[in-house]
Amino acid sequence: MARWYRDFLQDLAHLLKSGIALLEALDGVADEQQGKRSAVARRLAQRVRTGWTLGEAMAGSPGIPREHAALAEAGEQSGTLDRLLSKIVERLDRDREMAVQLASRVAYPIAIIVLAVVLLPLYLLVSEGVFAYLAIQLCFFGAVAGIAILCWLTLRLLERSEATRASFETMVLAVPWFGPLIADGSVGKAFGLLGLLAGAGLPLGKSFELVARTARWSFLSGAFRSLEMRLMEGKTLAQALASDRFFATRSGWIARITVAEKAGALEKVFLELGDQLEASARSRIGLVIRILPMLLLPLVGAFVLWRILSVSSTFRV
Repeated sequence: MARWYRDFLQDLAHLLKSGIALLEALDGVADEQQGKRSAVARRLAQRVRTGWTLGEAMAGSPGIPREHAALAEAGEQSGTLDRLLSKIVERLDRDREMAVQLASRVAYPIAIIVLAVVLLPLYLLVSEGVFAYLAIQLCFFGAVAGIAILCWLTLRLLERSEATRASFETMVLAVPWFGPLIADGSVGKAFGLLGLLAGAGLPLGKSFELVARTARWSFLSGAFRSLEMRLMEGKTLAQALASDRFFATRSGWIARITVAEKAGALEKVFLELGDQLEASARSRIGLVIRILPMLLLPLVGAFVLWRILSVSSTFRV
């Protein structure tokens, strides 16, 4: 998320913690700040003034994550809005730090690939001419641009069709290694949100409903909605997890949650599970990034050499 958004949440949390009412706090941020931070505060204040809750106002604002709106809604219901906003800021800071670390790791393999494609065929500028060199660049960077456009079009298509989205998710989750990585990372975020909601004193059923509403993957949304229904039937959380198709295969999670449910420590175990699953997903991504240069450099070199030979043969003819 952008820096201004993080600072907006932090300013709002500080004002609320000092005892200022929500509407006055939003007006204060709008008056004291400039740019996007002020514009968002003013827009949210207008909606709160007309009777919206802060969670509803945030949910209707583009660019604000759905899970943040859910946490704001829970904070208003439990009277812990300032604490939950501070928790969001802490998570944003942690995510930013991890993104910087990931970017520093990704920069090296990307630089190797780009340099290999740009520098290796430079001799063609002398031997074959500029068009031969540009043909190789177009072949590589055009393919990259084409993949990016295809991904963008796919995302737009998935937003419009629930059936297509479900089929796509099933296909992605079935991919070895990559599917479990997506599942663990998504469930980790969901458990982290559950931990924060539990800390706010929200009932489990209401927490599951909020998590299901904010989940970005329909398989996860359906799983948490099924848990909510099973709790309404009178089952314990452990029993609800064991009877759900997705969670039933995760016996380790169920065992830890069973103990935490009996000990009244669900908030702690949800936060711990969320952190562990997200850390595991990041660790596996980091492993791929570390070995990526060793795998890609020979492939890029072979590709560029093949294109050089192909273009050279074409120009000789």
